[in-house]
Amino acid sequence: MSIKDPAKVRAGQAGAASRWGEYGRIVRLDDLTTDQARLVRALIDNMTKKTGSEISLSEPVKSGGTRDASAT
Repeated sequence: MSIKDPAKVRAGQAGAASRWGEYGRIVRLDDLTTDQARLVRALIDNMTKKTGSEISLSEPVKSGGTRDASAT
């Protein structure tokens, strides 16, 4: 196991905070309008029916994608 350089760790954390904000991209269903929350629940139900797997809603999901999908 390698030891991480503390300066690089801080720089990485600062970069992530500047890109994603303090808490990242977390969406809570109770922050959405009724129609938005209903749509999200329908999408989750549709995904679980297709995959047959469970999706945990107890922990926030953080995006691992790029900031802009059109950027290459």
